[in-house]
Amino acid sequence: GQVYRPDSTSKATIKGQSASTEVADGTRRASLGVYNFANVTISSTPGNSTSLQMTTTAINLLIVDKPDTDQIPTTSLSFSVSMRKCEDGEVERNNRCFRCGSDIHVPRDDPGFSRKPYSLTTDDEDCLDCPTGGQCWGGNDLAPQKGYWRISAMSELFIKCPNEEACLGSSYENQVATGECK
Repeated sequence: GQVYRPDSTSKATIKGQSASTEVADGTRRASLGVYNFANVTISSTPGNSTSLQMTTTAINLLIVDKPDTDQIPTTSLSFSVSMRKCEDGEVERNNRCFRCGSDIHVPRDDPGFSRKPYSLTTDDEDCLDCPTGGQCWGGNDLAPQKGYWRISAMSELFIKCPNEEACLGSSYENQVATGECK
């Protein structure tokens, strides 16, 4: 039969099995026989699978065969985790997806608020400087300034309007990727 003990003393640890995998805060103590691994951070190459190993002394396989034993063996479980790919607006840095511009904190009324680095595709190796005529709010959020327009939401070329008053641009609150015209 099964042996159940409401254990609140044993620990379990999750570790990466490769040098490129880091596990932060991966050790937990049981609470009534349950381990809660919420808020564990696993870092590895985005878009790849990585192997992890959980080790615990709580699963004592000897209890079934020899219930009177004092030995505390360690039991391991290996499993794989798939890491998400970086998304548009992110670049890979140190095995993590980094949202371009997320490290720049300026108030909305500061001119630097709309000049944050950006990345339109996951092919970018680094965040890019906001182009002339553009407003960039980080990630893949960019749109034309007043007096400029662009042909599509994926274009990084902002074109100066022949009639500047006709190109209204865009704003953070009302993002129009190609700009508004009147």
